[in-house]
Amino acid sequence: MEEVRQVQWHGKGVKRFPGLPAVDRTLFIPDDIWVSVPIPWNDWTTHMKATLPADTRVVDQVLISRREDQEEWQKWVDSDEALATRIKDEKWPSSSSSAPWAMASMIAALDVKPGNRVLEIGTGTGFNAACLSALGAEVVSIEVQEDIAEQAKANLSKAGYRGVKVITGDGALGAPQLAPYEIGRAHVELQSPIHISYAVFCLKKK
Repeated sequence: MEEVRQVQWHGKGVKRFPGLPAVDRTLFIPDDIWVSVPIPWNDWTTHMKATLPADTRVVDQVLISRREDQEEWQKWVDSDEALATRIKDEKWPSSSSSAPWAMASMIAALDVKPGNRVLEIGTGTGFNAACLSALGAEVVSIEVQEDIAEQAKANLSKAGYRGVKVITGDGALGAPQLAPYEIGRAHVELQSPIHISYAVFCLKKK
């Protein structure tokens, strides 16, 4: 398994990711995760070698199970990497825990202050919502997949962030019944017949 970016310990065994409050990511990550691991050129298929430049970074999604390898699972949870928490068609991440460094960058750009009302689209595990709440924000988070929303609620409650309101619904419709908001943050999946990607949007009311 490749080396992963590690971060420093903080307090009583809680990993402190630079730019984020001391929220325990372990409480939000399921037992099964998928990580992106580069495929060496020698393992490429003939078609890949014929159609892709040799310096292309091709990755595969590798399952890491806490039940089978606690140490390897914890290494990835403690890393600064994004973790897929659900896979579609055995290869496309459909839900994930964002990379902490990316979360920190977005939160810094939004300049979150205590009392800010934040609308988050794409709850995922609830880890980002917990970080926003730990900074004093009032968070409303929308998740389109009902079972993921319910698990996020359980994660947030277990971690002590019961003030975050998680709603199951279409993020494109927002949550006007709980408006107004000063900040909007979205982490969403965009699909076409041949491509699946993720986009992140951050908006702050002037």
